[in-house]
Amino acid sequence: MTKPKEFYFKQDPSTARPIVVVEGEGEALAAGLVKARERGRRQVEATAQLAHVAMADNRIELGKQLYEQAVSGAAANSTVGRSIRWNYAWDLYRNGDFAQAFGLWNELASGFGEPDWVP
Repeated sequence: MTKPKEFYFKQDPSTARPIVVVEGEGEALAAGLVKARERGRRQVEATAQLAHVAMADNRIELGKQLYEQAVSGAAANSTVGRSIRWNYAWDLYRNGDFAQAFGLWNELASGFGEPDWVP
């Protein structure tokens, strides 16, 4: 992994962006995401957003399982795949799993050389 940068200004909106399939909060949001997954439209993104919601609700293991499903459903070099891995890494980092978070960021960075958005 490259040395952490104090400042990184260049943005990559296709990678460093929140994944939002359904707007809302609470049970209505979760229900909407489950429906989106069942319908199959943007299923991978809905799974990633549901994983984010689970991790934010301190359901870490469920969040990791859902993120792993999303990661396996999206190629690492695709726009969606990069965004899912970026968000997964941040959720891991916020929950204290620094090694796995840096592993995902390292995987992302290795596909780009030395991108400015890597922390």
